[in-house]
Amino acid sequence: MTTSHSWAAERAPASVYPTTAANCTNETAEAAWNAGFESQLYPARLVDRAVSPVWYAIGIVGNVISALVWLQRRMRRNNSSAVYLATLSINDTLFLLLHIPLDLSEAWGVRTFDYPIVCEAYSLIYLVTQYLAPTLVLGFTVERFIAVCYPYQVPLITNHTGSSQATCLIYAIDVKNVQKKNKKR
Repeated sequence: MTTSHSWAAERAPASVYPTTAANCTNETAEAAWNAGFESQLYPARLVDRAVSPVWYAIGIVGNVISALVWLQRRMRRNNSSAVYLATLSINDTLFLLLHIPLDLSEAWGVRTFDYPIVCEAYSLIYLVTQYLAPTLVLGFTVERFIAVCYPYQVPLITNHTGSSQATCLIYAIDVKNVQKKNKKR
């Protein structure tokens, strides 16, 4: 057995982890263990293949409808949070669309984005959309906190222009953070 799977020997039942006979090599034992592990993951992959398209369809349609509602002029004029919620809907739609190629490669075994420049650009865009969602929720929460705790200063602090500027600032900070994290690798 190789040392890379020593943790599995401790945690896996004896029926899962193959024993090494005198005529087997470490590579044979490792291949047998990997085959057993893959066979146990097969039901999970079937569930992933069946459930993921449903979640993608529900999520993409729901986020597009949500963005259309929050981007209406009446909603933006009467509610400063509409900018955050519309941006969050658009971001979540983009994230789901970008997650489809990853799901294709993991659950279905389809090779995607094997080109050098495309792979790096995809990684940057995917990570930015991933980090943007929680920071938009944070911005929305801070804006609502200000509106509730300081109601007389709301027109000065939280308005449509301020929300748009804060959303752009959040986006710029997230792009910079993702670029910084990619440089450390």
